[in-house]
Amino acid sequence: MTSLFKRPALTLPALLASLAFISLAAPTLAQAQEQEPEQTARLIRDINRGMDDLGPPISWVMPLQKSVVLAKFSVDHGLELWTSNGTPTGTRLLKDILPGPDSSFPDYPVAFGSSEGARIAFTSNTDTFATRLWVTDGTSQGTLPIFETSGSGFDHRTRAVKGTPTGVFFESGGTSYEDRYELHFTDGTPAGTWSLNPLEGETRTRFTSPSGYLTSGQWYYFIANKNEIWRSDGTPAGTTNVITITQGTPTHTAIAGGRLFVAITVESGAHELWCCPMDGGPLTLLAAEWDKYQDFWNIVPLGDRIIFHVAPVWSGPGLWTSNGTPEGTRRLPLQDQGSEPQLTGDLTPWNGAVYVATWRDDRSELWKTDGTLAGTSHVITFPPGYYYRSPSQWEPHHAHHDGTHLYLQVQSPDVGWEVWRTRGDTASTVPVPKLPRFNPEERYSGPAPILAVGKNGLFVITQQGSDDEALWRTRGKSGAVRLTRPEKVVGSNFVRSPFGSQPYEMLDGSLLAFVNTGRHYELWRMNPDGTRARSLWKPEAPLAPYNNSEFGFRAIIGDTAVFTFSGADRSQVWATDGTRQGTRLLAEALVGSGNNYPADFVKAGGIWYFTFSSETYGEPAALWKTDGTPAGTSRIVTADGNFATPDTGELVEFHGQLHFLSTGEDNATSIWRSDGTAAGTVPVTDPSGLQNAKDLSAVGDRLLFFADWSNNHYFWQSDGTAQGTVQVLPLQYFASYSTQPPLDLGGVAIFQGTRDYQETQWWRHDAITGTRPVRDPHTGPRVAQWDSGWQNHAIVGNRLFYSATAGDGDNYEYQLWLTDGTSDGTRLVKSFGTSGYLPENLLAVGNLLYFTVYQPAYGRELWRSDGTETGTVLVADIDPGPADSSPFGLKAMDGKLYFGARREDIGYELFVIDLPQP
Repeated sequence: MTSLFKRPALTLPALLASLAFISLAAPTLAQAQEQEPEQTARLIRDINRGMDDLGPPISWVMPLQKSVVLAKFSVDHGLELWTSNGTPTGTRLLKDILPGPDSSFPDYPVAFGSSEGARIAFTSNTDTFATRLWVTDGTSQGTLPIFETSGSGFDHRTRAVKGTPTGVFFESGGTSYEDRYELHFTDGTPAGTWSLNPLEGETRTRFTSPSGYLTSGQWYYFIANKNEIWRSDGTPAGTTNVITITQGTPTHTAIAGGRLFVAITVESGAHELWCCPMDGGPLTLLAAEWDKYQDFWNIVPLGDRIIFHVAPVWSGPGLWTSNGTPEGTRRLPLQDQGSEPQLTGDLTPWNGAVYVATWRDDRSELWKTDGTLAGTSHVITFPPGYYYRSPSQWEPHHAHHDGTHLYLQVQSPDVGWEVWRTRGDTASTVPVPKLPRFNPEERYSGPAPILAVGKNGLFVITQQGSDDEALWRTRGKSGAVRLTRPEKVVGSNFVRSPFGSQPYEMLDGSLLAFVNTGRHYELWRMNPDGTRARSLWKPEAPLAPYNNSEFGFRAIIGDTAVFTFSGADRSQVWATDGTRQGTRLLAEALVGSGNNYPADFVKAGGIWYFTFSSETYGEPAALWKTDGTPAGTSRIVTADGNFATPDTGELVEFHGQLHFLSTGEDNATSIWRSDGTAAGTVPVTDPSGLQNAKDLSAVGDRLLFFADWSNNHYFWQSDGTAQGTVQVLPLQYFASYSTQPPLDLGGVAIFQGTRDYQETQWWRHDAITGTRPVRDPHTGPRVAQWDSGWQNHAIVGNRLFYSATAGDGDNYEYQLWLTDGTSDGTRLVKSFGTSGYLPENLLAVGNLLYFTVYQPAYGRELWRSDGTETGTVLVADIDPGPADSSPFGLKAMDGKLYFGARREDIGYELFVIDLPQP
């Protein structure tokens, strides 16, 4: 198996990108059809020869009696289980579950047992991607596998859910969507592990679909069979139905004061609160105050009562309490003076009170309550710009408090995240002293730290997702200690590019390329073989945090290449003739200006158009044109004197002019056209005729698109006139999420669509045969959902190549198909087995297709196909053997194919291969 966390050459951006490719299929070497690669890819130039810092990702941290356990990545071991006693030297690998650089991905940690003998249960992936449950006491010899699933993949995953003093309850995959999970218990040994609802044949015994878990002492309560509340002491005999709810569907439960509280949803959609003795008995209605537009958010026990909050959609959540009687079930107003604040997070119980995060007058506040009006009080209003984040009920199950303090995650406007602490009063609510502040660049977009409180102090994971990610410990007056440091890895020339562009271009026989030297991002000009390299340009504007700036070439206009740059506070459009003095700014848009991301470079009638897309999702873009000079670059005004506002991604060339969709108020959409002048930029259709139109495309002599009525998108066509813009007959509709711009396959429109909850399929449309599936939707493979990011289809001549999967469950085969738009002309090209991923980065070059795909013997490498199985071959194994080189950014220029790829000894760099002669 090839691990995603394997090579020293892996940089953090590449690591994060690789996470998107994690497959739950099991690699099987027998599936590989070994063959010799056709040629050796040539390195253009090793540009970044330095060493980079890789802040090893830390997924979670959990406390034990004398240490903490964490999931941490390292170059040599992948993502594995580590331990720390609170010192740098005592922070070490605990267990390399999947030996070597591959990762076992420890996840779903849950603490169980008594405080003296506490242990942690967690899951890992095996080398076949089946899931195992492990238990650790913080020692290597005490870290043991307990249970392994019988299958692999998401539907067979195992997940620890709740711990009790005697053991831990965990789920494993069920047999269907309606019966997704089997519930198990373990006392931490294989012999003490069993199912509580095993299968008898194909039927689940006792109960199905357990959910809504909570614990009270040795008891574990859960909802099952849709309307029953069960509890278990971990034994089959002690697992019984407490009560059957006939009044509605239970959604939330809690135990307090010897009572079982149950929130239910009745047939009308309204919500009610009931209770009964914790071992079952008659139900008592406590309140029926909430209609279908309100809902329970979460319920927490506090002594003999519960505290909960209910979320009306339009008025903000309300805080409530109940002592198990109707008269003791009432709202707890949060009022000291002025208006009542809104609740903004989950409830946190500690030290006889429940702490509540609120928001009022653009300020974050902290309140607490003991369930009485007199005991409900304001603790602190945080400074302007600060935001308190309460621990989520979905976070790993560990406390955010110790004997003296409750710890808070607070986001500030100038330094990112801070850790605060409180004893429950204003004076004691302050930042934790001597703990470094973190995420100074990301500010509000930064992830919150992960906290764990143990006997060795407070442990904090800081700077998540950055090269400076680290685990820290603070305890009393001893200050803060950094426990982990970045590892050194081979530097990579990794440059992000916007969709539809690449970071390299050929201009007048020279190769232009954006490069990451390890110190700067720059634009270089060099010979195609990498010699005579020199820097032309580097951005003066601030870069986006964590190497998220984007650079890409968008157009060639005469002897000028147009490129874009997107940084921290602005996006820019530039042009270069290959010289420093000839590299000039054409246009820029600042963050906060409304439209600031360059997109949609389209040539129509000899004019290049582009947009700055909106910062607000769904809002129109700003339309510009350029001739490659600053003087010839301007924003387009319409005939009525307003700025043209196309929808992002909805611009095409048609009949020598630019046509675009523009959506305004009430989602009304018009088709517009432009010749680049104000007088020639006019609407084609009235906005009253279309709503939410999208996926504009030009196929033959027609514009095709989809428009929304009642959440289905109907198929439309236009000849470029108002009268000629009509629905395609007979009426055809598709699920709104499933469509994409139709493709032109020799004058026939080909597009993806989903109807009546069937699988996504390819459809065709022409004037003679109308609109119909390319093949029977009940046969054939599952078409890979259209995704611009992965480029999973391409037209080569009059044939469409596309990625697809066949089979079901954990036996998916990853395949390459082609179609000429007819059922008989649709066939399998090659199956790549059940390991790895779909073919991606599909690129047409002449009459051939180039793409990337994974095979166990080679990893993810570069392939080519002529449309036959024997003609589908490995082109180059850039990182020899099973290691992934993960080629990306394929671009054909001057008879060669250029692409980025990773090799163990040099990291990500630019490579080239020769293309076959015509």
